[in-house]
Amino acid sequence: MDRYNKRSEHLREGHRLTAEDTELGWNQSCNLFTGRQAAISCGTPVNMAAFQSAMDDELVRLPYFSQSSDESWVYTYPSLSIALNNSVTDSAEKLDAATRVLNCFLSPEGQNIIAAGQGMIPYNVDVPSVMEGMEGLEEEIQKNALYIRFASNASFSASLDAVQGLMTGEMTEQQAREAFEAALTAPAAEPEIVTAFDCTYSLAQNEKGGRDAASSVLTTVCNANGAELGFSPYYYYTASLHAGDHTKKEVSMMVKNGNTAVHLAVAELTGKEVKTLVGEYLKDTGSAFQVTTGYELPVASGMKLLLSETDGGYALKDIEVGGSPIRDDAVFKVLLSAELNPLFERVLPGHELPEKLGPNLSTEWTNLICGGIQPAAAEDYIEIP
Repeated sequence: MDRYNKRSEHLREGHRLTAEDTELGWNQSCNLFTGRQAAISCGTPVNMAAFQSAMDDELVRLPYFSQSSDESWVYTYPSLSIALNNSVTDSAEKLDAATRVLNCFLSPEGQNIIAAGQGMIPYNVDVPSVMEGMEGLEEEIQKNALYIRFASNASFSASLDAVQGLMTGEMTEQQAREAFEAALTAPAAEPEIVTAFDCTYSLAQNEKGGRDAASSVLTTVCNANGAELGFSPYYYYTASLHAGDHTKKEVSMMVKNGNTAVHLAVAELTGKEVKTLVGEYLKDTGSAFQVTTGYELPVASGMKLLLSETDGGYALKDIEVGGSPIRDDAVFKVLLSAELNPLFERVLPGHELPEKLGPNLSTEWTNLICGGIQPAAAEDYIEIP
């Protein structure tokens, strides 16, 4: 234990960090790294690719160091999380179906589809070719020197307290470990109810191809920010809205949050520009928000998208606002997401980029609901003959 206490003392004396540094958000820490104010950052192959595109420096991927270079480890995220109800064992037919699904996921074909060639260490040793973006970690991977991320709100909070205690010198290694274990095993507090919804909206597509829950969330945020129109990809919304009591965590999980939070922006666009942006969005099949099936149709607020099916997806016929065709010369305040900026710049060259709002979509939605606002009514925002 003395050896560990000496290492902890050395860390406190030479790390140049403070307890406040452990409270940095993900985006803040990324900005420090890409701004050359931090020498090292933690992330996935996808994060590294984003860092590299934003920096001229040649980045090097490193494992997590241990006592010696022969004991380095690779920190991995589980990319295949499956939960099976115990009831499947009550029926041979159900158990057989569940087993076939698992075999499909773990097969070479399934693993390759899941990985899409991007930095995945496969569970199946018969899948050797999905580790693109893992350069520099080959030796650790061959030795199976891997450990899987353990993530829960309780572990995050317990880790933060323990690390801060070590960094400030308030705890020894033994005390930090005891504090971590005590925090992790403490009885969970009864979650506080922050709202009671008086409506129920499903996230599943309705008969017209719209998503009522997504429509309600987007319209709620649009109304609060004075936006007349709103437009976004479908995959920002993650849960249905159900009448009844909800905790803050339940509310926040209805929209993408955490490292995948969606940042909002507001633009002033003419009706013609709105049609151009939406029309090109539907055509842009090479992007992350490509629309090739009805499942991938975008979400809109304050307007109805009149679409027609094409061989490769969908095309915009017109947009209605208030039941009438949108006027080309009318000016609207439009709520978008910052993710659409590259498309915005390409199809509306010379136009000022949307002004980025402070909170992300999840934070804004959560704050509004916790502040006493009821979800807005879902809109009939899409029509496909």
